[in-house]
Amino acid sequence: MATSSVPSIVFTPTGATFPDESAILAGVQADMNAAFGGNLIPSLSTPQGQLATSQTAIIGEKNNQFAYFLQQIDPATASGFMQDAIGRIYFLTR
Repeated sequence: MATSSVPSIVFTPTGATFPDESAILAGVQADMNAAFGGNLIPSLSTPQGQLATSQTAIIGEKNNQFAYFLQQIDPATASGFMQDAIGRIYFLTR
């Protein structure tokens, strides 16, 4: 498995902690710099900077979607079809 400088989601007994997008961007830039031999200019106005920004946005959005999914597993914060699914476990319907 390849390693990455992009910080991971951290799971603890009290929940998940998601990295800030600034940390994700720094990790993406470090990965890109390593992949291309260490000579990339880190400025976000360069083509590689735009690519790093786009990758960061994609990772950040997927983290947001995953955080929302985790909230839907908790009966106290679930809504919509996830709340209905939790209710069905206990033979409840609306």
